[in-house]
Amino acid sequence: STVSYCTYQQSSTDHATHNLTFHVLNSTVQYLKFLPGSTVSTTMRVERSSVISIYWMAGSMTDSGLVASEVVGSSWSVNGRTIKDTNVTVTDSTFTGSYYFSLSDARNGTMIVANRSTMGSCSLLGAQAGNASYTIDQCTLTSLQNEAECHDAVFEVLRSTITSTSSIAMKVSGQMGGTTIHRLLHNTIRNLYTSTVGTCTGSVCYLVPFNDTCVLEMHHNIVTVPQTSHYGLYVGMGGGVIRHTNNRYTNGRVYVYYDAASFGSNTLIVEDSNVYQVLVQTPTSLVATNDILIMRRVIATYL
Repeated sequence: STVSYCTYQQSSTDHATHNLTFHVLNSTVQYLKFLPGSTVSTTMRVERSSVISIYWMAGSMTDSGLVASEVVGSSWSVNGRTIKDTNVTVTDSTFTGSYYFSLSDARNGTMIVANRSTMGSCSLLGAQAGNASYTIDQCTLTSLQNEAECHDAVFEVLRSTITSTSSIAMKVSGQMGGTTIHRLLHNTIRNLYTSTVGTCTGSVCYLVPFNDTCVLEMHHNIVTVPQTSHYGLYVGMGGGVIRHTNNRYTNGRVYVYYDAASFGSNTLIVEDSNVYQVLVQTPTSLVATNDILIMRRVIATYL
């Protein structure tokens, strides 16, 4: 089929959609809108199609999901007040923008997986994300933003490329609690933004209060910024543990601040890098226990 608009809509969030399967296969659709009141055991599946916009907004989503495979389009978005046991899977697709938003909470098995896709500017926004999982694997992005409040959640960026012209290539600014794990493995992150205007301008910026049991893992990433005043890595932690090994930086600064260093053994290893500054900071009132800072084959103006 080739159509301009395809819409499923209910007039109130009090209405519920149960056990509905909404498929778009081998078709061309300009705007695909799914606007139920609430969904239970409902799936939207878009495969081998061209869709300018995929838009799903509901009062609540329970045991539901969006599957997009081999889709070319401008954007997809999932927007709900409460999202539970709901999965979003995007594979082998190309979008210029990706947007996931939960107004209240997203928990209990909620999962977003993007694999082998071009996601454009990707945003994960909303309130509490408990027992949830977010995985971006083998994707190409122009920027990545995570403002969700993560509790007992897993956020992964794996084997992906982020090439940004905005002030921050990857920004995480939502509060973390419980045993939340952020994992960045084997990524190439480049920021081409040449201006010095903006807070924490750079490639990877964590502007979040960490719970003491949260973990940030960064291994085998290549990070590049254009200016010495930019940050290749900026981490402003309130606690937690950082495990940072075999990461390579070009230009800019590597900055890590944590004010609860005594809660865990932090490891910061910078290798094969040419940077302006490496700075690790903690208040003088706290004792850093079993912390490790190693630089191998590094050229730096300041340490």
